[in-house]
Amino acid sequence: MVDKRLLTLVPQAKKEIAKTVAAQYIGLIATICFSATLAYVLAAMLTHTSIAVYACLGVCATAIILKCASSYATELYSFAAARDIKLVLRSKIYEKLARLDAASAQNISTAELIQTTVEGTEQLEIYFGKFLPQLVYACLAPLTLFVVLAFVNIVAAAALLVFVPLIPAIIMIIQSIAKRVMGAYWKSYTNLGDVFLENLQGLVTLKIYNADKARHEAMNEQAQDFRRATMRLLKMQLNSIMVMDVAAFGGAVAGISVAFFQLLNGSLDVFGFLLIVLLSAEFFIPMRTLGSYFHIAMNGMSASNKIFMFLNTPETKRGIHDLPVLAQKSPMSDTCTITFDHVSFAYPLQNNVSNEVPVNVLHDVSFTLPTHGMSAFVGTSGSGKSTIAHLIAGAYPHFSGSIMLNGRSINDISTNAISRAITTVSAENYIFSGTIREMLLLADRYASDELLWHVLKQARIADFVKAHGGLEMHVETQGTNLSGGQKQRLCFARALLHNSAYYIFDEATNSIDVESEEHLNHAILELASSKGVLVISHRLANVVPADCIYVLDKGKLVGKGTHAELLAHCLAYQTMWKTQQELEQIRQGELA
Repeated sequence: MVDKRLLTLVPQAKKEIAKTVAAQYIGLIATICFSATLAYVLAAMLTHTSIAVYACLGVCATAIILKCASSYATELYSFAAARDIKLVLRSKIYEKLARLDAASAQNISTAELIQTTVEGTEQLEIYFGKFLPQLVYACLAPLTLFVVLAFVNIVAAAALLVFVPLIPAIIMIIQSIAKRVMGAYWKSYTNLGDVFLENLQGLVTLKIYNADKARHEAMNEQAQDFRRATMRLLKMQLNSIMVMDVAAFGGAVAGISVAFFQLLNGSLDVFGFLLIVLLSAEFFIPMRTLGSYFHIAMNGMSASNKIFMFLNTPETKRGIHDLPVLAQKSPMSDTCTITFDHVSFAYPLQNNVSNEVPVNVLHDVSFTLPTHGMSAFVGTSGSGKSTIAHLIAGAYPHFSGSIMLNGRSINDISTNAISRAITTVSAENYIFSGTIREMLLLADRYASDELLWHVLKQARIADFVKAHGGLEMHVETQGTNLSGGQKQRLCFARALLHNSAYYIFDEATNSIDVESEEHLNHAILELASSKGVLVISHRLANVVPADCIYVLDKGKLVGKGTHAELLAHCLAYQTMWKTQQELEQIRQGELA
């Protein structure tokens, strides 16, 4: 019930938990004083004994004020105990995500992580602020009351104390069941979240194929599974509450009954009997409250297990070194030489329960990309072109052979240094909502407006931006108010502003209009005059001007050279070029 891992995360919470327990304990003392005074007054009335009325009223008033103050302090310290856990956990989750490489991150469910990060940490707020203080207080309160009532009547006090352990015993029995039920609940919950997010992201595609109704019905089935899991959870909770209530009220009745017989036997006076009656409930209320918090705490604990499972995801040890060239004062003089030496690579298998051996997508690939000029990789789909781009960008650290940047192993170079040296522009670059200025400043927060307009001109989109509000032009999320070509040119401008030593264009002109494609190709050629540029394209016409073209076939490097050299000597390149030229002629004939 007590997770040391959580307490280790927020050690400052221990002090606030202790304060919460102290405030609750002061409230208990106030309750005892009030009950004793009330029992004394009632006993005096029944036995017609004179009492100091004002003194009794003063004690009662003081006890009430003390009880109110302790309740306020309890809530205050309870909030203080819980306030840091959400911030600490969410910060650690974010930091963990930032440290994970692409190979590790691809196995993580986005929806599950969001659900545990948001709702799971909310449940842990109850765990720290309510459950843990109540756990300590629920142990102290019955023992204190037993000591007090033992001076009144040891038999009745013992009878009450005997029933108290029944509630924690019930909680321990329920815990084994609760773990299983709660695990099934969270699994159903996160699965439904995954499906919902996937359907939402693919809604346009579902509409195009008129498949939204079928997906809706499938999601309804999963929603029903979640409903059943929720009802099983509620059933377990209500049944456990009922059993705890029986134990609590049964214990109180047993204690009062024993006290009544002690009264009849003359072993207990009226004052003692009334005091036991008034305090009997206090024996069980703390444990009963603990039982209520237990169910919420178990929900939080189940979420925390998932959070710690994520936080314990193995991290690839990355280098700490910088590229020597990046230490120069002038970033314009940065250069980056990329060398692959007998590199083979296989994508890690997700959820590999059958111990399958990953299949290599690259086989013994070797090449060196120059610091300036335009290089290109071509090949059929699945030949390994984009995989090479990912490896150069440091996304996958596990490979055989060696990848060197400026003569240093890529795994010895820090992630920040790689991201500064190499910028990738793909067909899937993200466009954030906001102004053009805000989007560009992601690459260089200190860039002047003059520099922003310069990169927009290089990307051949400055005229469009000027005509639509300039740098204050608003862009919707994912650039929904822009065409595909306009989005890619903005991404190109943002990449230019990053001012890296090397640029990778991975199918950057894929699925855009011809005009935008021509603009980008000209801009890439201009960039290659001062930077190192690698173009990955399925369309060979885009790479004809390249200084060196590398041909991949089934993960193997089967040719390299200029366009003319490959047409003369590389069969794979000849076949691709001939096929694409025939398709181009057919398309032009259809347009004519």
